[in-house]
Amino acid sequence: MRSFEVDLVPTLGGVPEHERGVGLTLLELQPTVSFGLGKGFKVGVDVPFAFKDKLFSYSIGGQDYEPPDAVGRLTNFGLGDIRVRGGLTGKPPGTKLILNASVGVSLPTGKSADEPRGLMFGGGTVDPLVSLNLLLRTRPFGLLVGGNARLPLYDNSKGYRGSITIEGTVGTTFSPPRPADKLELLLLVHAVHVEPERWLGSPWLNSGRDVIAMTLGGLLIVAPGLSVNAQLRTNVFEVARGEQFTQPVTLSVGVSGTIDLRKKKDEHGHGDEDDH
Repeated sequence: MRSFEVDLVPTLGGVPEHERGVGLTLLELQPTVSFGLGKGFKVGVDVPFAFKDKLFSYSIGGQDYEPPDAVGRLTNFGLGDIRVRGGLTGKPPGTKLILNASVGVSLPTGKSADEPRGLMFGGGTVDPLVSLNLLLRTRPFGLLVGGNARLPLYDNSKGYRGSITIEGTVGTTFSPPRPADKLELLLLVHAVHVEPERWLGSPWLNSGRDVIAMTLGGLLIVAPGLSVNAQLRTNVFEVARGEQFTQPVTLSVGVSGTIDLRKKKDEHGHGDEDDH
C-alpha cells in the first residue's frame, strides 16, 4: 500500500508556516499456521511482519524548505503482534449452515513507539480477540455474515493503548458450475469502527475512523489441500479523525495448504505401525 498526504504546519517558534508532505509505503506478510484437534476444534497462530517506509518533504510556496526539526526518512521492518486463537467450526444437523467461532489474544511481540509519530509494529499489550462467522453453503450462491473485534483493555508501559476495532461483514459467495467448479468468488460489504488510540490517558488527535468497504475476491483450489486466494478491498465511505493516512485500496494475496498428519489406515483398519 502506498499513500501520500500534505498538511500545513503553522508558524511556531520562529519557524515559518510551511507545507509538509509525507509518503508512506506499507507491505505486510502474515504466515498463519493452524492445527485441527478433532470434532471441529482447532488452534491457530498468525505471525505478521511489516515493512514501513515514511518519506518526508517540506516546502514554502512550491520551493523546497528544510525546517530545523526536519525528518527525512523513517524506514523499518519488523515483527508485529503475534495472534493466537482457538476456535470451533461446526455444521448444525439438518442444515447447510457452517458456524465458525474463535477467541484468542494478541501478544505484545511487535515494537511499540515512544511517541505518536514514531514507527509502530505492535501495541505493547495483550489484547483479547473474538470472531464469529456464519456461512450458508448453497450452490451456486451462498451467504456469509460475520464479525470480529480486537479489544485493548489497558495502557502499555509507555502510556499507549491501541484502538478498539469492531468489524461486521455481510456478503455472498458464488461457486461456478463445471469446469470452473474449483473456483469460488465472493463479494463482501464491511462496516468498521475504530476507536481513537490513547496516549497518557487522552485520545490521540490523529486516530479513529469509521469505514464502509467492499471486497471482491476469489479462491482457486489448485490441488487437494492446496489453494490460492486474492482479495481487493476498496473503501467506499470513510470518516477519519484528524490527519491520517488513508487506505483507499488494499490488495491481499495468499496461499493455503493443508497437511493431514493422521496415521493412514490399511484396508483392515490398522494404522501404519511397525510389527513387533
